[in-house]
Amino acid sequence: MKNKLLIVLVLLSIILIGASIVSAKSSYLYAFNQHYNTGDTVLDTCDVCHSGPNGGSLDSYGRAYSQTRSFAVIEEQDSDGDGFTNLEEINALRFPGDSSDYPQIESTNAENTTEEVTELVVNETTTVSVEETTTNETWEQETSEIGNEESTETTENTTGNQQSPGFETMIAVFGIIVAFYVKR
Repeated sequence: MKNKLLIVLVLLSIILIGASIVSAKSSYLYAFNQHYNTGDTVLDTCDVCHSGPNGGSLDSYGRAYSQTRSFAVIEEQDSDGDGFTNLEEINALRFPGDSSDYPQIESTNAENTTEEVTELVVNETTTVSVEETTTNETWEQETSEIGNEESTETTENTTGNQQSPGFETMIAVFGIIVAFYVKR
């Protein structure tokens, strides 16, 4: 009878340990996807906050989030030190905790740009050139505003009421201790 009770308690403890691991991953990922609308993208994975297979240890972005529990607070930080803010990387569908994964920068040749502008000024009136520049500046500003609106619309943090995943582990350890005590 004692052996059966021991086996049941050990199995229950193992199940509780596994439940705590699974519950922690899915709720944070869900909150991330809701906040940034990244469901069904490359960022819809635990690799956003973890490095290594099967949700290994926390990466730099995961550690920053675990300290604040707020995506909005760490958006302007550069968790992985690659020169791009976390928000810039997320908007570009890049992993904010991986310094080797960053948005691609398109380089332009300054000489060609200057020559084109010079040709426009020579062949066209300066009014046309100024209007084109104004149009481009307006478009860039609108893009920035849209990006900011998206990040402020969904600022609800669904992990605030989340129970600590360590709680289930404590119960599991307690169960193992009780099982060994009963066996004696």
